Amino acid sequence: MQMPIKLRKIKKSDLGYFLKWWKDRDLINLTSGFYEKSNEVLANYFLDIFKNTKDRHYIIQYGVKVIGHVALNYKNKDTFEIQIVIGEKKY
Repeated sequence: MQMPIKLRKIKKSDLGYFLKWWKDRDLINLTSGFYEKSNEVLANYFLDIFKNTKDRHYIIQYGVKVIGHVALNYKNKDTFEIQIVIGEKKY
């Protein structure tokens, strides 16, 4: 049986997933290309996501397993950019 894929709004308790993904050099090379070593810097970046009221961030779940992140980033009144990151290599 195929597991459902779901989106849910991110929560502050999701920080651990983001730290893991943001420390994965292969994944970073496929996305931003900017690797940051400091957990403190990364945690602050993650917390900044909650301060931005124009962008929307969601966790991707495969069944109950968290596998990635979707962001809808506000560009202007008519345009959003979508970013999809599957952080768990198995998926």
